[in-house]
Amino acid sequence: MTFGLGDTRVSARAEWLIEQIVATGSLVVRELGASRAGEMAVHRFLSSPYSSVEGIVETLGARTAQQCVGRRVVAIQDTSEVNFKGRAAKRRGLGPGGNGKDPGFFLHPVIAVDVEEEAVIGLVGAQIWT
Repeated sequence: MTFGLGDTRVSARAEWLIEQIVATGSLVVRELGASRAGEMAVHRFLSSPYSSVEGIVETLGARTAQQCVGRRVVAIQDTSEVNFKGRAAKRRGLGPGGNGKDPGFFLHPVIAVDVEEEAVIGLVGAQIWT
């Protein structure tokens, strides 16, 4: 399945990025890129007008749904706060965190877990807000 992000180059970059996340087990841009050029490619993808949080979540949810076929699955959800207290200088687009003053955002993901293997299958959906 390809990312339905409106541009084949952006979709190809999204596929590469998912492969990097799986291979490295990281979400740190510097580690995902593996080089300065790779790091810049990640930044370009994330800032592209063709990529969006909604498009990424929707595509990953569809991939997860395919992987869930024929399995006993439980959906697990939780809400987390990501707070940038003391590290807010270059952060943009954030609202107040849980304490009402430090910049941050909230994330409410839903993941699918195989009941028998106790293995994470993937992301079902996510809500992100500031």
